[in-house]
Amino acid sequence: MPLDPLPIIPGIVTVVPPNFSDVAASVTPVTLLAANALRKTACIYNDSNVSLFVKFGTGVTTSNFTVRLDGHDYYEFPIPIYIDTITGVWSASTGSAKITEFV
Repeated sequence: MPLDPLPIIPGIVTVVPPNFSDVAASVTPVTLLAANALRKTACIYNDSNVSLFVKFGTGVTTSNFTVRLDGHDYYEFPIPIYIDTITGVWSASTGSAKITEFV
């Protein structure tokens, strides 16, 4: 017996294309995502062979961070979502961060 599809309720869901960005690796702190009160979720892919240190806030260092992404790691933001500035710093200036932000 086939399953019935879920009903479509007009006006309940809006579709907004995500924002994509590519941030070059740096050994000095950079902004990965600016503060955005409309942010629903986000994800980061460390397109590098070296570690990326991510901080929810400013002042990121290799010893003061929220999450460490080793080379080619992927990270999805937890819910509830952090909507303020997100910064990052790499252990070497190699590669970039591929970032997708859903608003």
